[in-house]
Amino acid sequence: MTTPGRLGSLATTPGCARRRNEKWTCLSTLLSRAGDMQQLEQICDPERCGGSQNRSYGDQSLTDIKSATRTTTSPSRCGGLGRRRKFSAAKLRRENTQINDITRVLIDKLDHEFYHYINDLIGIQPHIEELERLLNLNSHEDNDLRVLGIWGMGGIGKTIHAMVLYDKISYQFDACCFIQDVSTIYRNHGWDKAPTEIQKAILCQTVQEENLETKSPMGIARILHNRLCNPKIPKKVLIVLDNVDEQRQWDTLRLNPRSLGRGSRVIITTRNQHVLNVSGADTIYEVPLLNDNEALELFLRKAFRNGPPKKIISDVILEILDYAQSLPLAIEALGNDLYNMEEKLWKNALEDWRECPKENVMSVLQKSYDQVNINERRIFLDIACFFAGKRKNFIEHILSSCCGDESSRHDLAIQNIRRNSLITIRNHEIHMHNMLQELGKKIVRGEYPKEPMYWTRLWHVKDLEAVLKSDMEWNNNEAIVLDEVDVTKCRHLRIQKLFEKRNLTLLILHFQNFPELNFVPIFQTEMRYLLWHGYPFPSLQLLIWRNLVELNLPNSRVQQLWDEIQLIPNLKRMDLSNSRNLRTTPNFASCPGLVRLDLTGCINLTEVHDSIGLLRELNYLSLRECSSLSLLDFGPNCQLSSLRTLLLSGCTNLQKTPNFKALSNLRYLDLERCTSLSTMHESIGTLVTLKYLSLRGCKNLVHAPYILNGNSSLLILDLSGCMMITNLPRCRRKFAPSSCLESLMVLSPVFLEPQRILDFVGELMFFDGEWICSKLAYLNLAHCHELRRFPEASFHVLHEMKGTLERYPQLSIIGQDYIFSASTV
Repeated sequence: MTTPGRLGSLATTPGCARRRNEKWTCLSTLLSRAGDMQQLEQICDPERCGGSQNRSYGDQSLTDIKSATRTTTSPSRCGGLGRRRKFSAAKLRRENTQINDITRVLIDKLDHEFYHYINDLIGIQPHIEELERLLNLNSHEDNDLRVLGIWGMGGIGKTIHAMVLYDKISYQFDACCFIQDVSTIYRNHGWDKAPTEIQKAILCQTVQEENLETKSPMGIARILHNRLCNPKIPKKVLIVLDNVDEQRQWDTLRLNPRSLGRGSRVIITTRNQHVLNVSGADTIYEVPLLNDNEALELFLRKAFRNGPPKKIISDVILEILDYAQSLPLAIEALGNDLYNMEEKLWKNALEDWRECPKENVMSVLQKSYDQVNINERRIFLDIACFFAGKRKNFIEHILSSCCGDESSRHDLAIQNIRRNSLITIRNHEIHMHNMLQELGKKIVRGEYPKEPMYWTRLWHVKDLEAVLKSDMEWNNNEAIVLDEVDVTKCRHLRIQKLFEKRNLTLLILHFQNFPELNFVPIFQTEMRYLLWHGYPFPSLQLLIWRNLVELNLPNSRVQQLWDEIQLIPNLKRMDLSNSRNLRTTPNFASCPGLVRLDLTGCINLTEVHDSIGLLRELNYLSLRECSSLSLLDFGPNCQLSSLRTLLLSGCTNLQKTPNFKALSNLRYLDLERCTSLSTMHESIGTLVTLKYLSLRGCKNLVHAPYILNGNSSLLILDLSGCMMITNLPRCRRKFAPSSCLESLMVLSPVFLEPQRILDFVGELMFFDGEWICSKLAYLNLAHCHELRRFPEASFHVLHEMKGTLERYPQLSIIGQDYIFSASTV
């Protein structure tokens, strides 16, 4: 970090002594530190001047330096130097010109433009060192030109980082400039004049160009190119453009970093990562938040300016820091507000901030919000109010359901919101800073912060209570999302009023301890997405069904849905899992576009309407743990060609499987623990795409599935606990080896009798002495307690088996008492 001490650290050497004991530092050392000794030697050489002094320039102003310079450059002080060097009387320039030249060099090299703006810089030094490393200032490459982007959310300190970096490295360049707040220049001067104003500022700061007011925009652009991009007079230039938040701002400047002189550097700070992409940034540095210790130190410095308290940090301070989430801007604002306030009042102040966030913080953050389009703003508000911390695909799915758009469109919008530093994506989850969430909620509240009936979104139960208690017939509520609400603590929750909200399109409720209600409400809204955990009513009625895209009522008390055929053409997903009162499904002819149906845990479900076979788009069907279901019939005109996953595990009363013939794309079939199942429909042999088949625990299954006869796609076959199987798949020999179980990777045949296991494995794996299951990687014999070895008879001839196994070294045969592989057989 650049501080006044950096000037003060310059070494002092014997130099010209100022008369009457005036103190000053040797000019040669200063200019040597400035890296411009060659220029100095053309003006004067104080090396032979007498006297010595030990003082730094740490506390001297530039006026003092200029005064010292005047004494140094006096010919009478230089001991005859002018006769030996370039200072003959004929060639010596006027003394004032010399003084001005040296003063300008000192100012350019040693003046620290921003250090007096930079206070309370905590934890910044490692970041500056990393930025210097990324700039690679010591590079000797021929095309040594670099563009560095400094990116991050508003209030995180991008400009401060750029200022400190600029002060630290600017002396290494022939010319340099720092253009502060480019976005504000564009707002103040407009898109026509702003580029010219910035170009003039660059010229004034880098080459001290004057008389630019009379030049035309084209003339100024030409001068800029001639001064900074002229290959005949190359300049090593440092240009810092602060707060460039739109691509157009960069484009209209028409500044090509690659045309600058060798060794030049361009630094851009922005909230919008896309700006850095289009500007050709070589490296993008994302400014991190403060760590916990740094955040605490900054807060204490602001809240206790006379020194932090010696007592242990209180809980309220930790709450404040948790609220600010290590954002420097927020910590400074909160600390400044709490200065001189009694600590016992801090908790009340924190609650006030939650209700009404600090305007000086919100105004900074809102600049990023203003940069995104209308659709992206809507998504930002949804995330801020409802979905921060949720999985990205879940959010995209809900947005698609509510808007009727493709999820890819929302993915593009979310990526643009991320590039504008409004969200972060980690581990497939979308996260948002607390302050940005507060900004979103503030925007939703708008001009009515105390009247939630005017808000488009509700996220707190007390606001929902206020809305339902109101007699106002019309309101703006379009989306309501409440997590984990204990209804017993809600005294004014008039739930029947909820169904009267005509503008409501999104409803997600997680109610606990909701009392049982016998009446059947009718939603008078054009609902698109409904998720109600623990739905307390026996049925569901919508005045308008046609817009419903997703219906999720897990753990509900529903007994039936619609009793007549409804027109629900847009319904894609239905989740009634663990609805223990559900006895029969509705007629699925009402929703021909259904893609996913989850009836897991409906333990009293006895009948699935055979119209389910008409769902051409259905790709996922779960009837797991439907223990009362005895029959599953897909009907005579089954059209389930899109079905890929069928889950029937735990259907303990299921006595036979359905006809699989029409399920031409089935990949995953789970019949685990179907304990009443004795046979399987022979059509299972037609499932040529099946990859997973589990019959684990089907203890009454007598006949091995015909799938063993010729399926080339099966990867996993689990027959553990199928103790009653008597017929082995000997008829398999009519198939060519290439069409048999050559893809099988996992096999788990666990029976009671060891010899039957050996026969089964032998029959399954070999065909005329050839190893068929070439990809088998796991053979589970873990519960074969009496099995100790493989006799030769089981695999034809032992030496033939060993030779075959050696060709497939990936095979491991795992037992309870032994583990051995092909090399040990």
